[in-house]
Amino acid sequence: MDISLENIVPVVEKWGYWLVLLMTFLENSAFVGLVMPGEVTLIIAGFIASGGVPEVSLSLPWLYVVAVTGAITGDIVGYWLGRHGGYRFLIRFGRYFRFRQEHLEKTQWYFREYGGRTVFIGRFISVVKVFAPMSAGVGKMPFGRFLLYDGLGAIAVSLLLLTAGYFFGESWVAINDWLGLGGGIAFVVIAAAAVGLMVLRRRRRRHRAGR
Repeated sequence: MDISLENIVPVVEKWGYWLVLLMTFLENSAFVGLVMPGEVTLIIAGFIASGGVPEVSLSLPWLYVVAVTGAITGDIVGYWLGRHGGYRFLIRFGRYFRFRQEHLEKTQWYFREYGGRTVFIGRFISVVKVFAPMSAGVGKMPFGRFLLYDGLGAIAVSLLLLTAGYFFGESWVAINDWLGLGGGIAFVVIAAAAVGLMVLRRRRRRHRAGR
């Protein structure tokens, strides 16, 4: 998606903090992050807070509060959609696209074992963070545990992106490209590690059962 300061500044000028709140909320609750990643909004907002756009005035501390609030609230919505609507949908219609009960059980097992780190690390990876809250809900990850790791991740990412935009906002495109590349690499590494751990555990169980 082609985004330039010339296009987004008028929108930020009009809506300010509400835009940041809305984008961080919708990013994971309504999958808006697949179209326009929240990283873009936060980096540009940080840049504007530094005085990079004289006609718009934003406070960096307030941006931190608004971004974290929107992100956590949106993720909570995504979690509960997955826990209730998503889970029931898969139970009822999953067989039509070969998603069986055993797949739900594996999802639940995965989030029992690795849910915390998946939710936290996923916050730094564009594609993963869009689906992680709903997947955690489907996997019936305990809500308190989900909220803890998601909150820590939301705080860390908001601080990182807004501060990066504040100090290096003029190079926000390069920063966003770097995050996308790093996120892609991290996603591959994490996915490979998760699959490897699952295979290793299965082999150990079979080995023990064969004794």
